Amino acid sequence: MARMLEIAESNSQRLNLLINDLLDMEKLAAGKMKFDMRPYALTELIDEALNANQAFATSRDITLKREGDCHCWVRVDSMRLHQILNNYLSNAIKFSPAGSVVTVTTQRLGEQVQINVIDRGEGIRWPSSRRYSISSPKRMARIVAAGRHRAGSGDYSRASSANER
Repeated sequence: MARMLEIAESNSQRLNLLINDLLDMEKLAAGKMKFDMRPYALTELIDEALNANQAFATSRDITLKREGDCHCWVRVDSMRLHQILNNYLSNAIKFSPAGSVVTVTTQRLGEQVQINVIDRGEGIRWPSSRRYSISSPKRMARIVAAGRHRAGSGDYSRASSANER
């Protein structure tokens, strides 16, 4: 009976995520998605996402690490950025072989920062033409929506505008 309850709970959580995805897509299509754009230290946001995924990584014998420290601040909706990073990290963990490493790297590119989630699993490699800038709320919304529906893993790269402090 307990196992059936666990399955029911898991299925209801998936259904809830699907419903939320559909509602978000509706907001995006209607241009009514709200964003709370504020300056944040990028390293702190990445560390929070890594910490949020640590238990899942440990359960799959995956090591999470961060490389690169651009010492920059980004103007983003932190909840949406966490949503993006959590999606990429959970996919990378899910599709990586046990004993491997998932790495989040950052690199300054002029006034922007590129964030990469790199794993060693098999999956889809997105060409550089599929990279998105999240320097505007509308572009960020497209990444959130697109990132939620991608399967597989690989080298996921996204850029965000950054300002040194």
